[in-house]
Amino acid sequence: MAKEKAAKKEKAPKKGKGAAAGGLALADHPRAQRQIRTAKAWAGLLGFVLVGALSPRAGVPLPDALGRAVVGGVAAD
Repeated sequence: MAKEKAAKKEKAPKKGKGAAAGGLALADHPRAQRQIRTAKAWAGLLGFVLVGALSPRAGVPLPDALGRAVVGGVAAD
């Protein structure tokens, strides 16, 4: 029985990070990984700044606005 489990583990296809079923994925390319990280960082910063700027305009107190800005930055990432 242990041999059967080992055989099943060996037969299981190994997928790369973000790889589609047997296809190529952009996240597997070395240069694309760096650019994806950079784009995600900018999106997080933009979400933080946007929510941080709009919350006080809506009348939200500063501590709540900062909390919402952090959540907005994480959500944009």
